[in-house]
Amino acid sequence: MRLTTEQKNNYKKYLIDCIDYDFSIVLESDAKDEEHILKYFFETFYDEYGWEIKRQGEQNALTEYLMNQPSVIILPCYYEEQIELAKKFGSIPQDATQKQKDKITNNFYNFFSNYLMQLKRSMKIN
Repeated sequence: MRLTTEQKNNYKKYLIDCIDYDFSIVLESDAKDEEHILKYFFETFYDEYGWEIKRQGEQNALTEYLMNQPSVIILPCYYEEQIELAKKFGSIPQDATQKQKDKITNNFYNFFSNYLMQLKRSMKIN
């Protein structure tokens, strides 16, 4: 299923809000700058998991990093929370089948790592 522009924007805002960013480390004018927040996330990821990137590649390492519940980003880790999030953003219908729910939970961290990598590329974050 392809995401609509509205869904992409909702997921982007959601991801930015999930990042535990210390706003005191930037100037007030930059406090809500999405690029700074994502840059901070990826710097933390590289610091904490850079060794794993060399072993299995950035995408796979990022997926594993998210699965391990790092302190820099807080994503739902429970089945029902993941399903509710997917329903909230219209990724699955409110009366989703078990197969649809399983697809969401089986690909949850893969989806978010892929989307974070897309945001990184689109914002040209190194």
